[in-house]
Amino acid sequence: PQESLTLRFPESKSELSLTACLSSTTPHSQKIFAESKSRTGTDILWCEELTLRDVVKNQNIELHNQSNQRIQLHSLKLNDTELLNTPNAIFAEMKDWELNTSIPTTQYPILEATQWSKWLIKKREQFPSLQVGEVTRFKSLSDVGLTEHGVPLECPALNIQQNGNDIPLSTCKTIWKNQSGTCFYRKNLLSLQNSPIVWSTLNLQLSKDRLCHPKNKKVPIGYWVFPGDVSTTVFNWPKGDYNQLQLKASKIGSGEWQIKLVENDTVFLKTTIEEPLEFKHTIQLHKAMLQRHNKVQVEVSIPKNSNTFLFIRHIEVGN
Repeated sequence: PQESLTLRFPESKSELSLTACLSSTTPHSQKIFAESKSRTGTDILWCEELTLRDVVKNQNIELHNQSNQRIQLHSLKLNDTELLNTPNAIFAEMKDWELNTSIPTTQYPILEATQWSKWLIKKREQFPSLQVGEVTRFKSLSDVGLTEHGVPLECPALNIQQNGNDIPLSTCKTIWKNQSGTCFYRKNLLSLQNSPIVWSTLNLQLSKDRLCHPKNKKVPIGYWVFPGDVSTTVFNWPKGDYNQLQLKASKIGSGEWQIKLVENDTVFLKTTIEEPLEFKHTIQLHKAMLQRHNKVQVEVSIPKNSNTFLFIRHIEVGN
């Protein structure tokens, strides 16, 4: 209480904008700094937007704690530049994802295509062994859908079975190059093979393996979450106190999903998201995650009636 933070800038500026993220062990609903114009967050973890005017080169500026409470400052940023010597972020372990809950896998038929688009007719002139089917579900998860949402094509969300046996999927670019193989393109299953396909023996389903670990990669590069899934993973060892979560992921389809950050009965974050997901998404925690919290889990879930498919590349907690 009544303490201050001293800043000094190497250049004179008529105006500077700062973002300060703070926490308190007891609820506090007022702004901490006189220079603050707005405040967002909860009453125990929040961020304030500050405006400094008439900044003079190398002259001290003091930011005073106006409250009578002990306040912890986690982050102070000028634009995207962190001014504090903050600890490194911690990362969710991709290899440790666990699928805790899921709905039973449903298989859908693949029908023989009765009408071919002009480009497929031309392709058949080039590749006489081309056979074309039409999928009845999950058209948004084809090669085109994954590419549009920035999902690596080596991480398919779908699986084909023939008489109960898996059929390997390739990218469409690969089957043209190798003149063999099977891929998805929009609503069509494309296959280059000499023997005629018995379409009644084929079924389409969501992949049972949520983790994407290509053979040519040392570590997994992503994790799928499907409708009805509840999946969890853990973080590496905490290095400090944190106030926000950053997520790099792609959302295909529409509907809501939920992310939670918990340690036993302590909830640091619980939020439901429905809007389109940008590649990089930052979420303010509801409660500061302190260094002593070393058994925190992140939980991602999608309601079974949602039409959302989530591909997670990276989750970190930092400031």
